[in-house]
Amino acid sequence: MHHKLIFLLLIASTWIVSCDVLDDAELEPEYFVECEVDGKMYQALTKAEAYMSTSLVNPDSYVVTGLDAHSEFHIDLNLFRQLGEGKIAAGTNINNLLTSISLYMDGKTYSAVAEGGEGCVQVDLLTDTRCEGSFEGVLVEILEENETKVITNGRFKVKTR
Repeated sequence: MHHKLIFLLLIASTWIVSCDVLDDAELEPEYFVECEVDGKMYQALTKAEAYMSTSLVNPDSYVVTGLDAHSEFHIDLNLFRQLGEGKIAAGTNINNLLTSISLYMDGKTYSAVAEGGEGCVQVDLLTDTRCEGSFEGVLVEILEENETKVITNGRFKVKTR
């Protein structure tokens, strides 16, 4: 009798854990960072790939990150809470730190604040744990200023992890 009870409890706990895993997996597509880079679509579609974090440099700043584990796509939107919601130009100076859009691809770093770059982020929702909006820009490779990447149709919906 004792072994049957343990077996039933083990099955019940496995079923509960399995349901929790499935519930988390169903929520993951709700969070994303996506954009076109030179006309090619890149997407980060899970909570592990698309998220918001507080900057280590300044606790008032936050970073929206999109990573695609299947390609070399990695984008960071560096922003500041005190700017709130609205359209924010890359290069906005807050306490000697700049808002920016940075792209890491093909072993190179591209930035909207590099010479000749430009961009903006539209923050539609900002709370302590969530951020939603859109972005676009022309990002310049930081070592070879004549190489650019055009970012269009950028959208994000992320939460802190």
